[in-house]
Amino acid sequence: MSRRRRRDKRVASEIQQLPWQRLRNPYAPIEVLSADAIDTIIDKALTVLEQQGMRFLESGSRAFMRDMGAEVDDGN
Repeated sequence: MSRRRRRDKRVASEIQQLPWQRLRNPYAPIEVLSADAIDTIIDKALTVLEQQGMRFLESGSRAFMRDMGAEVDDGN
């Protein structure tokens, strides 16, 4: 006795496909932050950079920043 079931062969034309079309999303993107909130974040980030600065460990990076007009402190 065989446990295998005999299946009918699949026919490609059994499933009808709709013609191809580009999908469109009917929903507007979700805005997580308002424009004012984004402006505040950018302003605070620039304030931190102005007051605290950034540390570049590689001397080539410090030289590049100096060449671009940034204030560079090689002492730290």
